[in-house]
Amino acid sequence: MLADRMNAHEQWGKSLPEALHGEWERSKDRIADGLDGAGRFAGGEGRHGK
Repeated sequence: MLADRMNAHEQWGKSLPEALHGEWERSKDRIADGLDGAGRFAGGEGRHGK
């Protein structure tokens, strides 16, 4: 979520290709974290206040 927030702030005033490139550079190291979290959620973790 922090990477998404940073991307939203950093893209202003840039062309679409520049903004997308910057987003990729800031976010590519977080892909494994996202997949891990999605897997845990799919397994039932984080639902119903658990």
